[in-house]
Amino acid sequence: MAKPFRISDLQASRSGLYLSAMLFGVATAGLYAAVEFGLRLGNAGLFFGMAVGSAILGAAGVALLIPRAIRTARAKGWRLPRTSPITLHGVVFVCLILLVAGAALYSGNNLIYLILSAMLGATLMSGLVSRLDLAGLHLTLGLPDHIFAGRPSLARVGLQNLKLLIPSFAIRVQASDPEEGFELQSVYFPVVAAKERVAASAEVVFARRGKYRGAGVDLVTRFPFGLVERRAKLELKDRMIAYPNVQLTPEAERALNALKSTAMNRMSGDSHDLYRVRPALASDGARFIHWKASAGSPELWVREFTREERLSVRLVLDRRTSSPAAFETAVAACAAVAWKLAEDGADITLATDERVIVCRAGEHIYQLLGYLALVEPVAPDGPAPTPSADRESEYVFVASAHESPSALPIRAAKL
Repeated sequence: MAKPFRISDLQASRSGLYLSAMLFGVATAGLYAAVEFGLRLGNAGLFFGMAVGSAILGAAGVALLIPRAIRTARAKGWRLPRTSPITLHGVVFVCLILLVAGAALYSGNNLIYLILSAMLGATLMSGLVSRLDLAGLHLTLGLPDHIFAGRPSLARVGLQNLKLLIPSFAIRVQASDPEEGFELQSVYFPVVAAKERVAASAEVVFARRGKYRGAGVDLVTRFPFGLVERRAKLELKDRMIAYPNVQLTPEAERALNALKSTAMNRMSGDSHDLYRVRPALASDGARFIHWKASAGSPELWVREFTREERLSVRLVLDRRTSSPAAFETAVAACAAVAWKLAEDGADITLATDERVIVCRAGEHIYQLLGYLALVEPVAPDGPAPTPSADRESEYVFVASAHESPSALPIRAAKL
C-alpha cells in the first residue's frame, strides 16, 4: 500500500528545500518579467496577472521554508525575536506605500520614486527610534507590605531613564499577561528626560493567593509615528506573596456564627478592675482577702475583680482533598474567619497536619495568613489534623470533592 502524501513530510525533507528555492527563483523571474512587460507593452492586465502568479509562487515557497527554519531554530535553542504588533495607522501607511510603489513602477516618475523612498525611510526610522526610546529604562514597582488576593492595592511605579543625553517619550507601563493573575493599572509617562526619575501611583490586583515571582511588566511605546507598538518585557525579581481573600463569604459567616454560639462563654485572664467586695468563701485564695474591710467585721471579706472576656477559638484546616477548587474555597473561608476574629481581639489557633500557629489577641495574624497563602492540598489518603481536647471552640474546614455541584464545596464539622 502506498504511503499517503503529506505536506509536513515535504517540508521536512531535502526535496522540499530544493523545491522552495526553485519557487523563489521562478517568482523572482516572474515579477521581473511582469515589470518589464508592463513598462514596454503598457498592458496592465498582463502586468497584474504575472504579479499575482509570482506572489502565489513566492507564498508557496515560504510555506515550505518557514516551518523547516522554525524547527531548526528550536532544535538549536534559538529564540525568535518578539514581534512588534502593527497598529491601524501602520496598516494604512503600508497600504499607501504599496499604492505609491505601484504608481512609481507604472509611471516611472522620479518624483514618485522620491516620495516612495521617503516613506520607506520613515518606516525604517520608526523602528530604530522606537527601539532607542525603550533602551536604558529602569523600572521599579513599590508594593505595600501586605497584599490580599482579589483586593486592589496601591502601588508606586517608578521609571528611570539611564541614558545620558536622549530622553524617552510616550512610555506606557502595563502588565504583560493578565492571565497570570497579576494585573497592573496602565500608567502613561509622556516624557522621561535623560538621567531623570519619574513615578506615579497605580492599582495592582493579584487574582489568586500564593507566591508571585517573575511577574511580567511591559514597557510599551508607539513613538514616533504610531506605526508599530514596540514592547519590552521586564520580569520583577522580588518575590511577592498575596494573602488569601479575607472578604466574608456565606461559608465564613456560617463558621463565625457557629464559633460565637459555642465559644462565647470562654474567659481568659483576670483584670485589675475591682468589681465588688463580698464575704469570703472556702474556695477563695488568701491573696484576695480585703484586710481593711475584714478588720472591722467578724468575718473575712475578699475582693472580686472583673474578668476579661476574650474569645478563644481553634481553626482546623483539613488539607485532604482531590478538588483544588474546593480546597481554595476552604482556605479563603478559613482566612476570612481568622481575619474577622483577629479584628475582634480573639485568641486564634490554626492547626493543620503539619503546623500549629497561635495568635494571641490578634497578634501574628499576618504570620497565619502567610501560611494560608502558601499552603498546598494533599491526597485524600494523606495525614489528618490532630483534634484537640477542647472541642467546644473548634471548627474544622474540610474541602470535599464528593458533594453535588449545587452543594457548598466547604463542610464544617465538630470533632
